[in-house]
Amino acid sequence: MDLLHSIYLGFSVAFTGMNLLFCLGGVLIGTLIGVLPGLGPCGAISLLLPVTFGINPASAVIMLAGIYYGSQYGGSTTSILVNIPGEASTVVTCLDGYRMARQGRAGAAFLGCIVCHLNTRWLAFQVDRGRPRSLIKCLQMPDGNAEILRPGVIAINLRAGLERT
Repeated sequence: MDLLHSIYLGFSVAFTGMNLLFCLGGVLIGTLIGVLPGLGPCGAISLLLPVTFGINPASAVIMLAGIYYGSQYGGSTTSILVNIPGEASTVVTCLDGYRMARQGRAGAAFLGCIVCHLNTRWLAFQVDRGRPRSLIKCLQMPDGNAEILRPGVIAINLRAGLERT
């Protein structure tokens, strides 16, 4: 029961109106900074960290998370539209995303980026929690080490997501 109370308390703090505004502002600012080539999520957070010094700590962490995810997604914008990868994680997006944009399917490329981004976050979380034991057995990995499995799962998921769109 204590666990459910803690989850309820976390959601009640995260979903207040002010914290949602901080998250929205962080995502918008992060997307604008992520579009700039060479400034990825780490650069965006290091540039905008002083902005959060005078804010409530919970709101500051929520805003920094919004900046991180916004700049992660903003880096795919230059990869799809201009064929310039802003950071190392968007190099693969240049391969198919730019071709799709030239064919008039830029919206599908952006949707594919969102779906792949959310999928890889979910899969990495599941691998970190040690849940996919059957997946490890299915791939016949003898040691079952999650650090070996994670890059392969992310790469396969990203490539499959780009092929679907």
